[in-house]
Amino acid sequence: MAAYRALGATLARLHELPPPDGARFRRLDGDPVAAASFVLARVRPDVGSAARRVALGVASRRAEEALVCVHGDLHPKNVLVGAGGVGLVDLDQTAGGAASDELGSLLASLRAARVAGSLPPAREHACAEALADGYAAVRRLPPAATLRAATAAALLVERALRAVTRVRAEGLAVLPALLAEAEGLLDA
Repeated sequence: MAAYRALGATLARLHELPPPDGARFRRLDGDPVAAASFVLARVRPDVGSAARRVALGVASRRAEEALVCVHGDLHPKNVLVGAGGVGLVDLDQTAGGAASDELGSLLASLRAARVAGSLPPAREHACAEALADGYAAVRRLPPAATLRAATAAALLVERALRAVTRVRAEGLAVLPALLAEAEGLLDA
């Protein structure tokens, strides 16, 4: 859990920086979310209704946030953990974006791992809590509802859609459950 706490603090320090000029993180904005639901409905009609509900729910719950400096491609391969703390690498997609989008992306990766069976529920909860605690030690977390909507958007765009477009068997096997997770976040 110490690594997730340190990652939260490191991410919060990055988010304290002013956003770079010009570049904007848009992967979880309205158009990409709507496009993800459309693609999922076309290629997997069995989850089309759920994907549309998630997209509509995300659109109705998104809040305006101040732009911060976001990594833009934050996942475990871009995090270095060592005795001196946590460092971020591969910063070529650094942009201005919403803090909730980046946090939501990390939280979605934990949820997806749990849904796929590779992360026990208690471990997912502990990692998410440690990430939030580390972040909150440096700067205020986005509001809970905003963070839930961003996590739901990331489950749709980064987990469900990518399972289809990149033919990820583990994601395809749990596609309905991923979308149910996203809907549950929006209903909370």
